[in-house]
Amino acid sequence: MSNIFNIREIAKILGVSAPTLRYWENEEIYTVHKNECNNYREYNMTDLIKLADITFYRSLGIPVKKLKKFETLKLENTEKILKSLNSDINQKILEYQQMLNKVKLKQLHIEEIQNLNGIDYVYEDIAIEKVVRFEYTEKDKVSRYIDDTSCYVKFQNSSDLSAEIRGIVVESDYIDDNVLWENTHSQKFAVFLVKEIASQDYVNNMKEKIDLINKKHRTGIILAQFLLTANYKNKQVDFLKAYVELLD
Repeated sequence: MSNIFNIREIAKILGVSAPTLRYWENEEIYTVHKNECNNYREYNMTDLIKLADITFYRSLGIPVKKLKKFETLKLENTEKILKSLNSDINQKILEYQQMLNKVKLKQLHIEEIQNLNGIDYVYEDIAIEKVVRFEYTEKDKVSRYIDDTSCYVKFQNSSDLSAEIRGIVVESDYIDDNVLWENTHSQKFAVFLVKEIASQDYVNNMKEKIDLINKKHRTGIILAQFLLTANYKNKQVDFLKAYVELLD
């Protein structure tokens, strides 16, 4: 086997395209000998090893501009590049972990919808610690809502379903002048699924569910936490998980 390769052969060995090798050459990442007779590029084993190194660093996502004159890169330059890459990768890992957590949360919401759909109500502890009033002019709360729409809560009293207040779930130590509800860890709740149809002025099944629960219990406040929006029976439906306080 010859120790001299043309550009197609070297590209096949490296798993990159010939145009990519030409681009790297034009960007002065490496140099290659050209045949004096036909001006064709000729790659030897040294070139192969050098290009394998470049291919490796490119596979790590290192930009071409940082690999310019690769043959003359000093040890400290390579260390600096790798240190920067390490930081970038760790940041991406953090971002992807946050994205994964959001995906898992939505999957959990779908599971909750499936479990609650078709049943009257269940008894369940509430995981919410505090709810404060939410206005769309409040930047911090809007940011929280954008980051996780399930922190949105409708606050109501079962004795008057015509009145509702927008709320947002916050941590127990969150300081706000407009606290709507706090968890005392002594309240008891019945839980059911709310289906709201946005195109029909947000008509929902809240009254039907409350009337059903009131046959057995005295009820107080309601916290209806947004889960997600989806097409349901050919209608765009907002699904909320409602916690209704039991007073007996």
